[in-house]
Amino acid sequence: PYWDWAADSDIPASVSAQTITVKIPDRAQKTGSGWHTISNPLHDWKLPTLNAQQFPTSDKNDGYMANYHFTVRQPQSTASDAASRNDIANTALSRLNLKGNIYSLMTSGASFYQFASQVNPGISLEAIHGNVHVAVGGNGHMTQLSYAAFDPIFFLH
Repeated sequence: PYWDWAADSDIPASVSAQTITVKIPDRAQKTGSGWHTISNPLHDWKLPTLNAQQFPTSDKNDGYMANYHFTVRQPQSTASDAASRNDIANTALSRLNLKGNIYSLMTSGASFYQFASQVNPGISLEAIHGNVHVAVGGNGHMTQLSYAAFDPIFFLH
């Protein structure tokens, strides 16, 4: 699986759906094979209790993240049961002009360092990539460096 956010900036349905229907083979269950609806493993990840030394709740930048019991995208609160708002993430992504920025970057003739990193002002691959993190995450996991890889969408982007 791979999400080309420059070609289609909307969060894929395979990620935004809370449940998915999968076919389970005979030997995996007692009731025989068939289609079953399950929680979508790409929608969110249920967080275990995090090590407070590695993820301190007192951290002024991302301490609030410890409130969540599962990964969230663009949550509207820091309540432990806050829901992901993929609609808000999609709006934020659509405002980034990702396809245009990638085209400009690829045709700019920039040096490798200008192309790859945020050392100089202007468009860079790292800046575009970081903007996707912020647009998807909002105040959720994808925005925070310490937490981004907990969100299943991290591995698709």
